[in-house]
Amino acid sequence: MTKKPFNNISEFLIIAILIMLLIELIIVLRSVWLGLTPFGIRLFITLFVLIVVSVYGVKIIEYKGTDKD
Repeated sequence: MTKKPFNNISEFLIIAILIMLLIELIIVLRSVWLGLTPFGIRLFITLFVLIVVSVYGVKIIEYKGTDKD
């Protein structure tokens, strides 16, 4: 496999994920403020999944970043 310049793309993905998380967090906080509906609980679960995925993705990117010779 050829090496591709993935640094900029991965940084863009991290920023996009953080923005998505921020939007989800605002929606979740609003739904919690208005009282937890099943929709709010579903959003909370998706928020948790997104946080786990983004942390895992950042760790993968950091590992790839330290792999440079």
